[in-house]
Amino acid sequence: TRTPMSTSAAMQGCYFDEAQQVDEAGAALIKAVGVYSPGLYVRLVNNELAVVVQRGKNTSTPRVAVLVNRDGLPAGTMMLRDTALPQYKIAGSVPQREVKVQVPLDRLLTLV
Repeated sequence: TRTPMSTSAAMQGCYFDEAQQVDEAGAALIKAVGVYSPGLYVRLVNNELAVVVQRGKNTSTPRVAVLVNRDGLPAGTMMLRDTALPQYKIAGSVPQREVKVQVPLDRLLTLV
């Protein structure tokens, strides 16, 4: 019933313990899952809206599936983007409440 916390707050809460020291378990989790966890909505620098589908080559460059194209229209075909490429870099996360499209889970699962 509460609104979700921001990704950055969740990652900080996972990475640091109460004494603001690096928590080994949290650090291992972030290393395994990535900074942008699967299911997170992100805006790319080209203005596309995407959902994270899997960890990328490093923790901050996941693979994403485009849901809304740069013109603000729902993507007819889900395209995978590698956020390690400069033209598909993540500009920031997008709160779930701002996403106005349905995520076709069956189509999404075929991409991974």
